[in-house]
Amino acid sequence: MDVENDAEKIKFSYLLDTFGLEQHVTQATHRSGHILDLLISKQGDRDLRIENTQTTGEISDHQVVRANLTLMKPKILRSNIWVHSTKTMDTNAFRDDMMEWVNTLVPRELSTEQLAECYNSGLTEIFNRHAPLKKTKITSRPRPEWINDELLALKRRVRQAERKSKVTQNEEHILAWKQMKIDYRKTLRFTKSNYVNDKIASCGNDSKQLFITVNELLGRGKPNPLPDHNNDGELAELFNDFFISKIQRIRDSMDGEELFIPSVHSSSSFTDLESCSEKAVHKIISNMKSTTCGSDPLPTKYVKNNIDILLPLITKIVNLSLSRGEFSSLWKTSIIIPLLKKSTLDHEIKNYRPVNNLPWISKVVEPLITFRKCLLNRIVIITAYGHMTNKGFRYLQLK
Repeated sequence: MDVENDAEKIKFSYLLDTFGLEQHVTQATHRSGHILDLLISKQGDRDLRIENTQTTGEISDHQVVRANLTLMKPKILRSNIWVHSTKTMDTNAFRDDMMEWVNTLVPRELSTEQLAECYNSGLTEIFNRHAPLKKTKITSRPRPEWINDELLALKRRVRQAERKSKVTQNEEHILAWKQMKIDYRKTLRFTKSNYVNDKIASCGNDSKQLFITVNELLGRGKPNPLPDHNNDGELAELFNDFFISKIQRIRDSMDGEELFIPSVHSSSSFTDLESCSEKAVHKIISNMKSTTCGSDPLPTKYVKNNIDILLPLITKIVNLSLSRGEFSSLWKTSIIIPLLKKSTLDHEIKNYRPVNNLPWISKVVEPLITFRKCLLNRIVIITAYGHMTNKGFRYLQLK
């Protein structure tokens, strides 16, 4: 690793950089004066600090590599947050009020914008009534997902046995404590192994989900860090100004560029889109992830749990948007989340990219507009994998 122009060294260094790793040994580790023994860690790892790396003493023709490794103990974060008290919510009363509200709203003749506003305000009012906001203090303690109640109970029994053996100094109690430690470690390894196997098996043939799962298991899915700041509002304004100016620079750079106008391959046209049935809307909703945007009036899991009540209203919203060619301005308003482009970059605003989080209802309307039967039957022929779930983009051929 000390020969700069060595082909194998160049390949290995590229491999380390590809996987976000770094090598810490800088002194010769072999009798011939070359670096053959390495100490490798993840780049930018904030939980591990490696210092004073040096080589001492020869065991054979290699020297011993020594270093000071400091593992940073995760900080216990305490904060006050506002949450909906859903544990005490009367589910039956919640459903009854929602049913009454839907039955009142569906027959009314409203525009798309008015219906979208009623959807947001009505669900917000009902949810706040049955699950009012309350301020609570939370303590964030990192805990692996494979640690279950059975393991925690077993760990408590091991500690009880340890305390008992130290007090009594009885040989029988000491042996019982040691055996319980062995049993706990075996159970821990077995539980962790089953958890990892189940996570990977649940991905099935979905390669995208498999990559996400592997990144989570390797610790690459850590919370997104933000730049150091004293005021959240000021930081949000800085991000807002930076992203707006960045987009404006891109637009300015495109001024004067010749626009690409595709040639027309078909004289077919359409003037309206077929309305959706409740069955089609329900299928789209059931296949969607239960992600919730901060501007949603009701968490998505409650929408899905009560879809039998809300389905007529959602279907009316979709069909109204299709028939009038309107897309509510509420669905175009998104929450921007700044994400660090690469974990090894400094936490500076220029190193972040914007990711928008749209309201959930807009994600229901959009695919139903795109995949309308009228559009697919009269204009577009799918020649490969286009418009298929979990398939990469392929070209579409027009009639």
